[in-house]
Amino acid sequence: MTSVLRFIWKRVFLGLVSLILILFLFLVGSWIWSALKIIEYQFVESPWLNGLIKIGLMLGFAFFLGLLVSWRWSRSLIMSILSKIPGVRTIAYAFFNHTFIERLKQGGLPEAMFEDVCGRWGFGIVTNEFKAPESPRDWKRYRKNPNAWTETLIDWCIVLGPPTAPLALTAQMWHIPKNRLVFVGFTAKDTTITVASFGFIFSLIRFIEEEKFLEGEK
Repeated sequence: MTSVLRFIWKRVFLGLVSLILILFLFLVGSWIWSALKIIEYQFVESPWLNGLIKIGLMLGFAFFLGLLVSWRWSRSLIMSILSKIPGVRTIAYAFFNHTFIERLKQGGLPEAMFEDVCGRWGFGIVTNEFKAPESPRDWKRYRKNPNAWTETLIDWCIVLGPPTAPLALTAQMWHIPKNRLVFVGFTAKDTTITVASFGFIFSLIRFIEEEKFLEGEK
C-alpha cells in the first residue's frame, strides 16, 4: 500500500511541476499574443496564418534591432540622438554603452555564488564590475575627488540575485566585493535554465559536457 501511495505521489508531484512550467509558457505565449494584437493589419484571412506572419515579423524586427545595436557606429548614433531627450539620457547610456553591449555579445555575464551571514549559498548573475573603496562609507568621499584618493581600491561586483523562479531577472541587486564571490564557470544562460526549470535542470557534469559538445570536443 505504501509503495502504491509513493508511486501516486511521485506522479502527482511530477504533474504539478509540469503544470507550473506549462502555465508559465502559456503566460509568456499570451503576452506575446497580446503584443501581436497591437498589429491590427490582417495579411491573410486565416487568423492562425496571420498570427504566424506577425510572429515572423516580430522575430525579424528583433533580429534587425540586435544587428543594429551590435554595430558600434549605430550605438553611437542612437546614444547621440537619445542623449538630447530629457529623462532618457541616463537610460540610453545604461543600455547602449559600448562596454555593456560588448559583454552581452561575448556572453560575458558570469554566474557567481555568494555566502550570506547564515552560511547559506546563493547565486546570481554578475552584471557589472567596478573599483571602489573597501568600505561603502567611504564611497561618497571617493566620488567627490577620485584623483586625490590614496587608499586602496578593491574590485566590487553588482550581482543580480538570488533569482526568483521561473524568471532569473526577477531578483534583488547586491554590491558584493569580488573576492567574496565564487565563479564556477557558469554564465547567465546556465542561470536562466536552472531558474526556469525550478532547479530540476541542473548538473555540474551536464553543463561541462554541454560546453565540450558545443566546442566540438569528443
